[in-house]
Amino acid sequence: MIDATARLLSDLIDATARLLSDKKGLWGRIYNDYTSQKLKKSLKERKLDHAPWQEIKNDLSRVWDPLSDQKIQKYIHLARLFDKLEVPSNDNKDSLTIFFYHLAQGKIPSDVYNGHKLEGDEGYNFGIKVQRDIPRQELIFRETKKIAIFLLSLVFKGGASGCFIAIICFLFIFTLGGFFFQRLLNLANLSVPGLPGGSNTSESPIIKKAIGRFPTTKTSLEQIENDLMKTPRADGSEPNKDEIDQAISKLLDPNNSFKLKTLNKPEDNKDKEKWILSILSYQLYKVTPSNSDDVDGIIDKDGNTYQALKCNLLQNMKLQATKKTADNCKKLGFSQVKVAKTPAPTPTPSPSPTEDQAIKKAVQEFDKQNKTKFSLETLVKELDEAFSVSSSYNVINVLDPNNEFGIYLSRMTEGADKEAWVKAILQYQESLKPRVKPGQSINIDVDGVINYERNTYNLLKCDVAAQLGQTLSNTPICGKVNPID
Repeated sequence: MIDATARLLSDLIDATARLLSDKKGLWGRIYNDYTSQKLKKSLKERKLDHAPWQEIKNDLSRVWDPLSDQKIQKYIHLARLFDKLEVPSNDNKDSLTIFFYHLAQGKIPSDVYNGHKLEGDEGYNFGIKVQRDIPRQELIFRETKKIAIFLLSLVFKGGASGCFIAIICFLFIFTLGGFFFQRLLNLANLSVPGLPGGSNTSESPIIKKAIGRFPTTKTSLEQIENDLMKTPRADGSEPNKDEIDQAISKLLDPNNSFKLKTLNKPEDNKDKEKWILSILSYQLYKVTPSNSDDVDGIIDKDGNTYQALKCNLLQNMKLQATKKTADNCKKLGFSQVKVAKTPAPTPTPSPSPTEDQAIKKAVQEFDKQNKTKFSLETLVKELDEAFSVSSSYNVINVLDPNNEFGIYLSRMTEGADKEAWVKAILQYQESLKPRVKPGQSINIDVDGVINYERNTYNLLKCDVAAQLGQTLSNTPICGKVNPID
């Protein structure tokens, strides 16, 4: 419901911006020639007694009251609207966008602040002192720069002894110091029992959220088990379920505080809490790289914890992975994962120029309105809300059952990722044709594009629902194709 409301507000802002930015249209002319100019003049002169501003006069006046630090969040939508309408100018730096961001949330997003020609970390807008919201990475860079300058001053002022001290400080700050500082930040962001600074389990919002997402964690662990049971050792033998269970227990529960079999007793929250605490501990101290967003007690197929745990098991059990998996494991800090020796693949013919053109065209349309990216994200949300499950893994499994293209819902921005998605969609669209039941006629475009609520979208929704053991009663097209073998 919250996502739908946010999407509706975003659409309303976009539609209003298009209406008001049309300088030839009636509304555009009124906005540009009258409304915006009058509002800017009123704010500049601090005279808000004109009829149009009477309803919000008290709210707007707060920005000039030194005793009021209350922010009014509802004006964030006006800030976003004006950001789409205003063209920054060096001649007139007073900005309605900056004014309403300041009124709504205090600090101004860094990209908005810079885009409206304000310089430094503080500036003035309609005579009001405004501040830029400095990104965390920039703050870290600044502090690092200060430390570097301090260390250099030790070198130049202190001769050999100063150089030695500088080196020791550098090693401490940027190795052990940095490692423990990151962990302290993680712990500060958590309210977890059994860990330093933790609270009672029942009070922990992270535990509550992780309990709600426990079906996702359970599915992810079972998927790791299934994958590893098909992964051979160097001698060709494959591990059985008990071996994998024992290996997982050693990583997540070295103290044997619970049994792996409790994974299949989801009705008991105490067992879930034990699992979640073990996962949190693993995320804090084993998953690399780590940041506070990763430490949530949840194992999701698209997340770092899933990938790290799988790599950790591959390495500890001396199983042989594909080269792509082994390379990914190295990036996560598991450099000892072995690559399976495979015979040289028979060369496959390169795609025809027509196919290349289709892929290129589909990649270009990937981010457009109601096209592939939007359709995939919407489909997952609709299924998650309809059946109270996490459907992202099933969407990927339908489109890329053999993990041939390595697609992830969290990776849809880079060109190579988009191309992988397009190839998987093309393969899926091709597979639909022979599944159409006799006597049925369905137009299936093999173009690598998923158009929202069109045939590929609806059939994909049917197939994912079927994998989840559900039926879409209000989607008649589901009955026109045979199920996936």
